[in-house]
Amino acid sequence: MVSDFNKYVLPYLRNFIKINIDYSQLKKIDDCAFKLLNVSDFGKLNDKYDGQLFYQKFKNQTLAEIAVEKFFKESFIDWEQKKANVNYKPKFFRAGDYYGIISAPFGELPMVTSDSGEKIVVCFIADKKTVWLSGIINTNDENVKFIPPSFFLAESNYRGYLSSFNLMSPLESII
Repeated sequence: MVSDFNKYVLPYLRNFIKINIDYSQLKKIDDCAFKLLNVSDFGKLNDKYDGQLFYQKFKNQTLAEIAVEKFFKESFIDWEQKKANVNYKPKFFRAGDYYGIISAPFGELPMVTSDSGEKIVVCFIADKKTVWLSGIINTNDENVKFIPPSFFLAESNYRGYLSSFNLMSPLESII
């Protein structure tokens, strides 16, 4: 997977926007995740492995959402909905369109699902407080390419790993 990242993403890294998340937002993410997991800390999880996996995925996605909010200087995350609904996916409205947000750890290609949205902002999580915003892509564009996942689920909604970073539009295009 790292070789795919190096091939498809690294040539465009100079176009990415680095956003740092402050510690108050990290605390907000933890509080929200603990509420969804119905625990006060990780020590109280019944299944620590699944809990940690959920937390990491939730944290990465939420870091991406906060970074997009920070870039556009507007709030669109409904924290009450996020605390109440494990499947909450915020969308934001800009320049006459709705946009989704997907994230992936830095070094991995992002997985696009059928419910990711047509127009999405792609983010890479470098560490617990650094997010790289790569740009916007229309996943329905016929030129956008996906690498099929190495796993198969009969009822999956996975489109594949995004590999068309050459087709990214800058975030500034929808300011």
